[in-house]
Amino acid sequence: MAWGITYDGSMEMITNRAGSVAISSLGWIDHGSLWVLSAGSAEIEHVPISEARFLQLFSGGDNLFAVQHSWGNDWEKVNHIELTIHSFSHPGTALSRIVLATDRETFEGNSTA
Repeated sequence: MAWGITYDGSMEMITNRAGSVAISSLGWIDHGSLWVLSAGSAEIEHVPISEARFLQLFSGGDNLFAVQHSWGNDWEKVNHIELTIHSFSHPGTALSRIVLATDRETFEGNSTA
């Protein structure tokens, strides 16, 4: 299942393959933070991962997911985009990172993630 804040403001959620971990972000409300809920836990964990203005989440294979970090002034004028790859088991840690900005392009981390 996929989730994130969509352009119309509705919320979606992503889960790992087993459905035992659910992750979400309330876009401009949570800025660069994730909400993580593990099956069997009564608590939702708030996990800050960047200083971005908003995040968009994408499910991936092998229990990985991607996060788009955006710093633009609005949805149409993004001037700095960062993509990170995370595991559902440690969502607060980026396995790899790509940064595209008007002044730089960088790649860090595990290229196989």
